[in-house]
Amino acid sequence: MTAEILYGDLYEKYGDDFNWFMPSFIDRTYIQEAEKEIKEGHFLYGKKLYSVFKRKDNNDVIFVTGNNGKDLYIILHLTYEENQNANYPKYELLDSIYELKEYLVKQYENKD
Repeated sequence: MTAEILYGDLYEKYGDDFNWFMPSFIDRTYIQEAEKEIKEGHFLYGKKLYSVFKRKDNNDVIFVTGNNGKDLYIILHLTYEENQNANYPKYELLDSIYELKEYLVKQYENKD
């Protein structure tokens, strides 16, 4: 399953009410912000990130990066603030597209 297929399945299920969208592949806005916020010592420092999904109602962005030949999905809460602490921004790791699907469904169903 690809991110595009996953998004299509979830959009078909939840419609316009689905609270995530897929940024354009050429839109580097969220990648650039993540690179500004991630400091040396952070788990994600120096990793090549690609934005996959952006939550509509907050600053959560889901990125994908390579990890020993597998995709690793990262839910990153961007702060849009100058940060010197290597523990920020906060993140959560998901090991597969199937874990990502579970996460997105749970986030949607518990959004109220």
